[in-house]
Amino acid sequence: MMGRRVGHAQLALAGLGACAAAASPVSAQSDAEGSVQIAWDAPPGCPDREVLVRRLADALADAPPGLGAGWHVRGRVRADRERAWVLVLELRAPGAAADAPPAERVLSARDCDDLGEAAAVAIAIALDDAQKAGVGAPASGPALPSAAISTELAAPAPGAGDSAPDRATGASTLSRQTQEPLRLALAADGVLDSASLGGLAWGVSLELQGWWRRFGVGAYGVWLPPRATQLGTGQSAEFSLLGGGLHACYRAPADWLWVSPCVGMEVARFEADSAGLRSGRDVRDVWLAGTAGVAFGSRVLGQLGLHSRVEIVLPMRRQEYLVDEDQPIHRVPAATLRWLVGIDAGGG
Repeated sequence: MMGRRVGHAQLALAGLGACAAAASPVSAQSDAEGSVQIAWDAPPGCPDREVLVRRLADALADAPPGLGAGWHVRGRVRADRERAWVLVLELRAPGAAADAPPAERVLSARDCDDLGEAAAVAIAIALDDAQKAGVGAPASGPALPSAAISTELAAPAPGAGDSAPDRATGASTLSRQTQEPLRLALAADGVLDSASLGGLAWGVSLELQGWWRRFGVGAYGVWLPPRATQLGTGQSAEFSLLGGGLHACYRAPADWLWVSPCVGMEVARFEADSAGLRSGRDVRDVWLAGTAGVAFGSRVLGQLGLHSRVEIVLPMRRQEYLVDEDQPIHRVPAATLRWLVGIDAGGG
């Protein structure tokens, strides 16, 4: 996201810089070895604390070791009534009195991921500016206005008071902190299929997902065990489905419940096995289908979550299965409704 705009965020970041602490490198172990102490409270679907720590570590990668030790940063993210996201940042200097008010700024954005990016940049600039100014505690000093952050972020336009090294550092910081790693998740589901096997059928599904910010791709396997259709005394046919597919999803901004529309493609083997028929034969056909649906989910315990997905399956081949050469017993439907419910681990 190298080409995004910060726009109005420059004023808010400068305000944080006037009120906060000395520049400090933050590592993935930010609670140890005297580095910045970070508390982060954000709903599912927003960047979590680990993501913020990585972004801030990148932003301060060139800072001298030991700077900013003992500083406390707290961030709280919530959704407001205007379908936007609000971040409240608090910065407290080392040795500050317990009852001393911290430096506090409120930032807003339409995409929660933008707040994660802005928080890392704001903290980095604030710590660096305060260190240069020798600020000891953030409580003193005039209140400065907050500003909304544009959902299009990029390096801020150079100001009249910016030096060339500072502008270069800001652009480098923004570039590094936008390098988001791929997150992996594993999901296990129970499946209820309305008509693929000629009637209501149960099954199971396993899926490996990869998420980058709000975009995800999943590779899954699905199995609908044999479902019998009785044709008479001692005569029956069984239908089953075993295969897999790929789908792509976009996780829409949400508070505690995320929503994710998905589209995909599926290939499988459709089996028809006869029992008790004099001229019966077993069939193995290729199953090709497109899928479209929407998933819902929420974190329930750390990285463990619950989710559900409702999707329409659209077979590309509509095979028909006969007995006695002219009696149809099953035809692949034009559309099937599937409902999946399960658990997932990872993915953020």
